[in-house]
Amino acid sequence: GKLRSDELAQWAATLLERHEERFLEKATQYLRILDCDDVEGSLVTLMDAAARTGLPDTVAALDDAVCKRVGHGAEERDLQRCMAAAHAAAGNAAEVEARMRGIAAGAPGGVVPMRTYSVVVRGC
Repeated sequence: GKLRSDELAQWAATLLERHEERFLEKATQYLRILDCDDVEGSLVTLMDAAARTGLPDTVAALDDAVCKRVGHGAEERDLQRCMAAAHAAAGNAAEVEARMRGIAAGAPGGVVPMRTYSVVVRGC
């Protein structure tokens, strides 16, 4: 069944810690059992977990899997924040800088949201 956001975050963190190689498979299986209305919030929680672990390819793959299922992925701002955070956690400074420029270009007034700055600075 559907997990609360905090339960899903804990499940994802534990799975990434113990079985990182199975995370994408298990996360997409979980997303498939949800009603379409419940997918987006759970997707962002799972993308955040992958981002904290420094897995930008997994963040993108989760978004792609949901996009194929429901016709759209996460909101662009959430996807870009998670991708920047994943690259930061992986130590890919050049990619973080490029993504932050893109985020600023698309943000109102060219201002990067504080949440995006904070996850990039923390590297997660």
